[in-house]
Amino acid sequence: MVVRDRSSVENAPADTLLIEGVDIASLFVPGEDLPACAQLLEVAWRRRQAALLALELMVARERPGEWKLSGFKDAMEIYKRLQPSVRRRLVEHPPFRVWLKLATNLLAGPVKPDPVRGAEVENRLAQFKCLISDVLEQPRPQPFLVQRYSVDPLIAEVAPPSYIFKEFEPKHALESSRPYTLAFFREVADAALRRIETVWPAFATLFFRNLSR
Repeated sequence: MVVRDRSSVENAPADTLLIEGVDIASLFVPGEDLPACAQLLEVAWRRRQAALLALELMVARERPGEWKLSGFKDAMEIYKRLQPSVRRRLVEHPPFRVWLKLATNLLAGPVKPDPVRGAEVENRLAQFKCLISDVLEQPRPQPFLVQRYSVDPLIAEVAPPSYIFKEFEPKHALESSRPYTLAFFREVADAALRRIETVWPAFATLFFRNLSR
């Protein structure tokens, strides 16, 4: 919930997000109230970053062994040295959002001396360093992928059972043999999306940021 003025905060839920000057009716309409949209996106990524920092503090306090052995301690040091723009890219990276929720849920229970659970925690925390590497290695600007033949393991882990991720290479070979290949369609779609981005930057800010990569 977003509240426009401070006078209405008293009766608002605990998780209310107060942003002054936000026009509720046009909050997510590109081209209308852009400063409010930018402010909301800024608050959203910093809140997610705060959740990450809180997770590290909890792990360091309650699971110091897994914190060090998993490489999570070192990965967080790398994260803290990154430029804010790069940290934002990581926090807005769809697999990171999946990882943060899975890690938080896994560590929400009471601490028990369980070797199996300890190994599970260590493996989950170790994934964070891979996420940093993925974001740092991504070229900028990145193409708008309409389809890909590899899926991030974190995305596959939380996808509904109706999604089947297998036999990508045979599909790739079959589609490449057709007169109008997926690669051709991807080039056309990419060109169209780039033109939209050029003539309607506000739309690109709100839409392309949420495209699954």
